[in-house]
Amino acid sequence: MTVQRLGFAKQCPADPEAVATTLASKADGGIKVVLMSHVDTTSSVRNDVAAVHGVC
Repeated sequence: MTVQRLGFAKQCPADPEAVATTLASKADGGIKVVLMSHVDTTSSVRNDVAAVHGVC
């Protein structure tokens, strides 16, 4: 299994468009699973899970 990690700036939530771009670049089926954290406890940053789900 190969892991591709998307990093986002500290104190910033995941960018759904960046996720969509990455998924589109691997449209041949190279990405099977998307994992993300809903809330980063240390910084209290919440990711918009619904928005990321919408691009998957």
